[in-house]
Amino acid sequence: MKYSLGTSIQFVKGVGPKIFQIFSDEGISKVEDLIYYFPFRYDDFSKVKKINELKLGEVATVYGVLKTVKAYKIGKKKLFVVEGLLTDESGSIRVIWFGQRYVTSFKDKEIIIAGKVVKNSFGLHLSPLQTQLKEKFNLHVARIVPVYRSIGNLKTKFIRKIIFEVLNNLNWSEVKEFLPDFIISKFNLISLSEAIKKIHFPESEEDISKSKKRFIFQDLLIFHLKILKEEKILEKKTAPQIKIFEEKTKEILDFDLTEDQKKAWEEIKKDLSQTKPMGRLLQGDVGTGKTILSQMAALNVALNGYQVVFMAPTEILAKQHFLNFLSRFSKFNLVIGFISSKETLFGFGNAWTKISRKKFLENVVMKKIDIIIGTHALIGEDIRFKKIGLIIVDEQQRFGVEQRVKLIEKADHPEIFPHFLSLTATPIPRTIALILYGNLDVSLLKQRPYPFLVKIFIIGPDQRKKVYSLVEKKLRDGFQLVVICPRVEEGKELKAVKSEYKKIKEIFKDFSVGILYGKMKTEEKENVIKDMVEGKIQILVSSSVLEVGINLPKLNLMIIENSERFGLAQLYQMIGRLSREGLESFAFLFVEKLTKSSYQRLKAIKTVNNGFELAEIDLKLRGPGEFFGKSQSGLPDIVIEGLNDKELMEAARKAALEILEKDSSLKSFPEFFEIFQKKGKILLG
Repeated sequence: MKYSLGTSIQFVKGVGPKIFQIFSDEGISKVEDLIYYFPFRYDDFSKVKKINELKLGEVATVYGVLKTVKAYKIGKKKLFVVEGLLTDESGSIRVIWFGQRYVTSFKDKEIIIAGKVVKNSFGLHLSPLQTQLKEKFNLHVARIVPVYRSIGNLKTKFIRKIIFEVLNNLNWSEVKEFLPDFIISKFNLISLSEAIKKIHFPESEEDISKSKKRFIFQDLLIFHLKILKEEKILEKKTAPQIKIFEEKTKEILDFDLTEDQKKAWEEIKKDLSQTKPMGRLLQGDVGTGKTILSQMAALNVALNGYQVVFMAPTEILAKQHFLNFLSRFSKFNLVIGFISSKETLFGFGNAWTKISRKKFLENVVMKKIDIIIGTHALIGEDIRFKKIGLIIVDEQQRFGVEQRVKLIEKADHPEIFPHFLSLTATPIPRTIALILYGNLDVSLLKQRPYPFLVKIFIIGPDQRKKVYSLVEKKLRDGFQLVVICPRVEEGKELKAVKSEYKKIKEIFKDFSVGILYGKMKTEEKENVIKDMVEGKIQILVSSSVLEVGINLPKLNLMIIENSERFGLAQLYQMIGRLSREGLESFAFLFVEKLTKSSYQRLKAIKTVNNGFELAEIDLKLRGPGEFFGKSQSGLPDIVIEGLNDKELMEAARKAALEILEKDSSLKSFPEFFEIFQKKGKILLG
């Protein structure tokens, strides 16, 4: 059967409805989706050797007959072991498999083993990495083998087989080349079809290198084009010149700014005073004071008679910002509004009230609301503004120039282009920040207004009881505890958090325990956070949803389960929720299996008191895929991998400039224009 790009993978040989659902949950529903599911690494089993040519420590592939087979169990857990003797015309070697019962059926049959010769307590033997019966065509051994990340319970071997089936029977005429010919020729790129084939089933290291270069280059090209086009848009725009009211600004401060904050504020003031639209990113660890700087900017823009729009990623965080702004701005004659998909609030002084959505929208367009805070409801179809002077977004990496244009199109004064301030506590390595925030100036905040008094402990399985005992004493002293479970596969998060919740209730029977996870209703989440803030809940069991901006001022104890599964910067973000007001706090990093490598990696969090440095360390130690986890940056692993290649980065930028020089609209390159319209939005928002 021939497959088209649009064929549902349900109809691919070997799939069917049940397996299709597993693929679909990962966002892979069509053949086109599947062929872009790339390997994350390769096993080189291409060296085929005779038994007498094998060397200690070498990975190689050998053919032979399995002459003897002996099966037995060892240890307390009764691990199943199969021991056999593999023979070819040059000699014999012992082979030992662990937990692989199926190989007992291979006795006296010709098999292929890709493995490594090792010497340990079992003596000198071949330790198999892959084993299969000898066939006319070998997909899993005797070649460079692509290794894919598991999807649900689908393992790499199965995924490899399905992708091979698809590539072998694909209607390749549908795979259209979209890069302009002069770009392919000038930058020595292989065709799209060739790159797809070679990225999945390379015959050499050169094949891997060429296919990766093609995919990295095309995505970097799109990144650079988008940034360059946005710069062109900004060149033609005029922003309002904002007068700064220094004395009034000081009135909202209840602490001294750090040197980093002072420097950032000077940069923001300079930006706001110019007609060139400000585009600035405030990047700093949790607790370094990004919000107060955004409030200082918002106050001055509002006092100049312009509206301020503040967008947060979640309803609970937006509500937190609304109440915070209301409290700080109570002295000023400014109205603050809150909008989400479910409610609209009108705030003045220290008070707020619920109003109808219709009344709220009327007040916004009549400029009776000066600062509008909300979620993505802010860019809803029914909301219009009067005169926007500043847009602030919190943890919204994909909110760019296009989104700003959409907002001002809904204002009564579209000739005024708003200033833009982005806030993030996500410590993004410098190379990746260049792509995500290419057209923004960056202000870094590393210092905290309050001392960071968190003691961090790495805890193995045998130390748990001691920690629980210490935590109980602290709870009796009035401390609050959060227990964080690692984010797990879709559909299993609730099960993992509920299981931990039940366990914690058993251990700490005398204390009130709450639960928080991603798919709870917003109202339920708000009630849990409110109860935590008011002290009605002493222990909160949470998924890693807690890392996203939630402020719990009385929180000073944290247990992070399976901490080895988190990135260092991500752990640091979560630990940053502690000691928000300079209180002594304790973080316990529970490790399921305390290996030397996991201890060494986690130890960095005790010595490096900076999320940005930790992000760089983690990127080097874990690689781009592990660093980000699923979908965190919007950047494919393969592209992140290429970000350290300065030569390729520069080549892609040069290519972007050349394309724009030939046709800034891109419409004379129709195939490329179509991909740019689609892929640019996917990758950069």
